[in-house]
Amino acid sequence: MGGGVTKEGLEPVTGLTEETSLSVIPIFRTSLRDSYTLNRYTTLKLTRGSIFSVDSNILDSRGFYFLRKSGSVLTTSLEFRDDAGNIVASLEKRASCSICIAWIMLGAAPGPIVASLCHKYAGRNTSVDIFIHNPPLPPEVIIDLDREPDIVVHGNIPSNQYSFYLGGRTKLAQVFNRKEVRGPQVFLSPEMNMYTLEIGPHVDIAFLAICASAVDLLHLKSTISIIDNLMYLASRVHKNDRDIDERGNKNNNQHHSDYHQIQQRDRENIQFNRGHASHKARQLQNHSQAGKGQQRINEMSLGKEQEGFNIYNNHLNNHTQDSTAVNNSSDHIHDKDNDGAAENNHRLLRDDEKCIESDTNQ
Repeated sequence: MGGGVTKEGLEPVTGLTEETSLSVIPIFRTSLRDSYTLNRYTTLKLTRGSIFSVDSNILDSRGFYFLRKSGSVLTTSLEFRDDAGNIVASLEKRASCSICIAWIMLGAAPGPIVASLCHKYAGRNTSVDIFIHNPPLPPEVIIDLDREPDIVVHGNIPSNQYSFYLGGRTKLAQVFNRKEVRGPQVFLSPEMNMYTLEIGPHVDIAFLAICASAVDLLHLKSTISIIDNLMYLASRVHKNDRDIDERGNKNNNQHHSDYHQIQQRDRENIQFNRGHASHKARQLQNHSQAGKGQQRINEMSLGKEQEGFNIYNNHLNNHTQDSTAVNNSSDHIHDKDNDGAAENNHRLLRDDEKCIESDTNQ
């Protein structure tokens, strides 16, 4: 049991160099520390606030007292005291709408404003922009936040797993859950309601601890606020409508693109068909011309064959006529030969009869 989100799998904190160090909160001369900007990595442990109490101690990695946090969820205000009891800084919520704005002031409120926090509540997608004011601004001035934030907070704020980025690129610090207790006693351990803040070198650890506490308080306030939740739901509905419109426009653009592609493809097909048809027509024309020439040749060949056939028929008819004439003449000659033979036979018979008569008479 136990567990939760740990440091494993998180990107390492880079921090800053000595030349680009970040120092916002000044230190009191009565404090036991020389500076809040250290040249090493620092790990702090913070207690998650609740609607009943936000008072707690911010501890270092050894469990020693670093800052004392006190305040109220109803008034959305915090005070931070050092180990000597001095009020290091205070936090007050100044506006509430779709974006919640809070000021970090030096000393007790009202005091010089060293930073402004813009909390954008969006459930698991909540983000915070931090604007640093150097030099600090008096509380009576109207602060213009129409510029890029100095520090951007991104991550899963409800689960206490997020990071602080300077200029959106350099990772100054990160917040994560570290539960080292195992077994059923995890629910009775003070570690159950604590989270860890890891800060890179040359970064103001007091300022980052105050910012992490402010993020926790502002998110808790927005979670239980009816107005903030209604604004969040309205933004979700508006976002869904906008997404639907964007998807509709995207689909329309896609349909138009598909329609234009189809038109272009049809034009290409028509051009191809026209070219193919023209090529076919030329081929047919060439074949037709070749066919006409071949037809003329065939006609000439047929004419010559017909002429030769006619000559052959005439020759055959003439030969037939000649044969008929020869046959007729042969029959005529044969008839004459037969008549002569018959006449000779009659003459011989008469001669025989005469011989017989003469013999008889004798």
